[in-house]
Amino acid sequence: MKNYSGAVWGKFIESFRKFNADYLLAALYDALFWIICFGILFFNNVVAGAVFNGFDAESISGNPAMVDVFMAKAVPVLVMFALSSLTIFFLYSLFRALIWSRVVGKRFRFKLVWMMLLVNSIIGITSLMIVTLLMAAFFPLIGGWASIPAVLFILFSFHLLAVFYYSVTWHETGSIKKAFFIGIKRITRFFLPYLFMAGAIVALLIISMPVQYLPEIIGDIVSAILLVIFVSWTRFFLAGIIKKVEKK
Repeated sequence: MKNYSGAVWGKFIESFRKFNADYLLAALYDALFWIICFGILFFNNVVAGAVFNGFDAESISGNPAMVDVFMAKAVPVLVMFALSSLTIFFLYSLFRALIWSRVVGKRFRFKLVWMMLLVNSIIGITSLMIVTLLMAAFFPLIGGWASIPAVLFILFSFHLLAVFYYSVTWHETGSIKKAFFIGIKRITRFFLPYLFMAGAIVALLIISMPVQYLPEIIGDIVSAILLVIFVSWTRFFLAGIIKKVEKK
């Protein structure tokens, strides 16, 4: 255990020493995705607001003609939201492929985007179903405390996603099987790295405290920049840990 702790600490320090342009480029990809994502959502909100301007519950209720007009306008808006959701999901997978290609030092290949789509679909749908079941099972028994097992499983899902992203990017074949083996069977080897990451979060919060004294817009921008860079660092740190765990 002592040797493992020293090795994890070494990877932790190494992840800062190796901080370079790849970290920033991965952060830039992340920021670009969120900018596009918020742009799509903002556009949808503007369009929906313009389409439904003048409609309210009082004008629709008890007025069949208004209901028909409302439904006629609602269908294309719902189609727009559905297409936007699919576009965001595709872009999310595309940018995960770009980011993790940079993290593991592999050449980007478009085939990886489809692998990311598969991983996101499987883990996303499975996680949604399990979280729903957990809430349904525990909420009648413990009320609001039911969110605890749900949150724990969501954290576990993020853990699996990181392992799967690394595996499908690094390995040409057998990546799914390797990811399950590393992410589930050897999950205890990640407890210490996650503890170090929690400590890094606390350090980031302390370091970024002066940001609150900046003008609101500037403070928000600085906070967003720090966040995407920190998230980028976590990926490189985890990639080093996954690579080490995989070799054991």
